[in-house]
Amino acid sequence: MIAAVILAAGQASRMGAPKQLLPLAGKPVIRHVAETACLSAVDECVIVTGCYSREVMATVRDLPVKIIYNPAWTKGQAGSVVAGIQAVSSAAAGVLFLLADQPLVTVEFLNHLLVNYRTRPETIVVPVYQGKRGTPVLFDLPHWRRELLSLTGDEGARKIILQHPESVWQVEWEDKNVFRDIDTEEDYQEILHL
Repeated sequence: MIAAVILAAGQASRMGAPKQLLPLAGKPVIRHVAETACLSAVDECVIVTGCYSREVMATVRDLPVKIIYNPAWTKGQAGSVVAGIQAVSSAAAGVLFLLADQPLVTVEFLNHLLVNYRTRPETIVVPVYQGKRGTPVLFDLPHWRRELLSLTGDEGARKIILQHPESVWQVEWEDKNVFRDIDTEEDYQEILHL
């Protein structure tokens, strides 16, 4: 069983607006990410909310997702990673972390990561475009649960990836658009154009 955890708790201070709620093709960005995750081969989907919890919940409440609130969202992304792991089913063998500001991820892309994970258990599956690592990232839970639950601050799971290069399975993907996220108004305008 593989669970998707969508990290949607941030304030988007760099953007100056709740980027997970920005409109894109008639619906909020978080809705795009959640629908894609639900259509993929993951077995369950958890959305971790924080700053804009009510608004995020309102946009996805009709989807087959579990919505949880991270009360420590101001302390950084690690708290949402931990909250997400604690919320997934105890039967989950892997967890795929998605960002709420990556609306161009596709079902095919996510399923490609899942297939690669199933052929290499105990790994960390990281997508790569032209040598550059990106997200979403998939962790084997029996192997990495303790390290994931011990994360603190705003670094997220990147620390584990950097500390264990021998366990990282890099998966090439040729469409750079799936890696695009929204950090600035310029990023948002580029995604709107696409």
